[in-house]
Amino acid sequence: MAEELRPDVFISYSTKNLDVAEAIVKEFEANGISCWYAPRNIMPGEEWVSAITHGLEQCKTLVLIYTDESNESRQVMNEVAVAFNAGKTIVPFRLTESKMSSEFEYYLTRVHWLDGTNKSHSESIVELRKYVGILLSDVDHLDKTPNLTGTEKKRSRKKKVLSAAIIALIFAGAGALLLFIVTAIVLIFIAAGSGPRNLKKGIEYYNSEYHGTTDNDNARKYLEKASKKNEADAYYYLGMLDERDYDYESAKSNYEKGMSKGSDLAKLELGYLYEQGLGVSPDLNVAKQYYDEALNNGCLEANYFEGNFLLYGYYGEAVDNQGAMEYLIKSKDSEVKKIAADSYNMIATIATNVVSDESFDTSKVLNYYLKAEELYPYYQGKCNENIAGFYLIEGDDSKSEEAYKKAFDFYMASAEAGDDDSIINAGYYYQYGIGCEPDGEKAMDLYRKAADNGNPVAMTNVGTLYELGNGLVKKDPDKAYEWYKNAADIGNS
Repeated sequence: MAEELRPDVFISYSTKNLDVAEAIVKEFEANGISCWYAPRNIMPGEEWVSAITHGLEQCKTLVLIYTDESNESRQVMNEVAVAFNAGKTIVPFRLTESKMSSEFEYYLTRVHWLDGTNKSHSESIVELRKYVGILLSDVDHLDKTPNLTGTEKKRSRKKKVLSAAIIALIFAGAGALLLFIVTAIVLIFIAAGSGPRNLKKGIEYYNSEYHGTTDNDNARKYLEKASKKNEADAYYYLGMLDERDYDYESAKSNYEKGMSKGSDLAKLELGYLYEQGLGVSPDLNVAKQYYDEALNNGCLEANYFEGNFLLYGYYGEAVDNQGAMEYLIKSKDSEVKKIAADSYNMIATIATNVVSDESFDTSKVLNYYLKAEELYPYYQGKCNENIAGFYLIEGDDSKSEEAYKKAFDFYMASAEAGDDDSIINAGYYYQYGIGCEPDGEKAMDLYRKAADNGNPVAMTNVGTLYELGNGLVKKDPDKAYEWYKNAADIGNS
């Protein structure tokens, strides 16, 4: 089979700037620089994402047509991220003075930009072609060594400098050289292990008992370090931290970055955003596609999401409790503690509510709730709520009341640590007198505290109190409207 010809340049652009892309391709290819750009180089019937990824892998450098439109294009951002992580040379061709997005800034801060704003497009494109031609001559020299990765090519460029440094040390004495070698080896091992270590440390803080402000901040600090060391799953946990802050736009961005690096966990949670319509238009087909892909990749955690699809009867199908149970029993063995705990909770809930299902021993229900709490201590409130519900079904009011009291105590402790969800739950308990004496004033204070943090759910709850009154607070439709409007403005449907 003939060797596949590698394109010199991948053209990354917004489809709204197709005319500029075609002008660049025409100038480049007229001067011997081969180009790859969509849709020209995508074969009929070829899967779009796979074709683009393959094109990026094959190219020697990426030219980014930077405009206002590309600055807002998720597809362009994904292409730049893939090229960056593959060690490709990136040449941004600026055609706007607008400030770049924070994501572009992350990838392109230290990259040399070619400014095309102060000349005609035709003149600027000629300059771009000449500049890329010089870069390609260096890349072609490196490519004479077979099978070099992007990282190895970067090392090759530094080889002469490093060799000169070693030679100088030899003349300075063997002792200095030995010290240099030992130090270099130590630094290499430290750098190589920092990614996994930071990921592990970040996950520890992420799994903290109260999800307090300090723990969340520490988790983000370590996970961001891990992400810079190409730990793909770090983006999954960063996205989950964003979800704790109800920042679904940032969560989506982190999941997409994780997907581009091969994280099935990020793919699953991105699917969940589409399933629930969080920060995106709801699309069950996209969600199911992501779940199926992760499952086919052997991702154990995908079983949890597949099980939920059966449990909630999406697409109008009948609810399949037994089918859901089979998936959830697999996902409960996940090393991702939240997903394992969620699986245990769902199994116990099915067993509690589907009392006619004799294939499952409901006597195990309490143990499953306790196991979920053990794996993921933050679920103490949620698990005790479920246990209270189980005792209510069993007709044991005293044990149910005791479990609600434990849930309330946990929510108050977590709220004190700064967790918005717990602040809201504690307010709910005060509003309805669950596990405590009803107190509308305290409920309002807690809701307001979370609302002042920008929490849209809390804003809605404040609006509800003002709308209903019910002796808890003075009824005030105008204030109710104001709080509902605030919540709507930041995305609470």
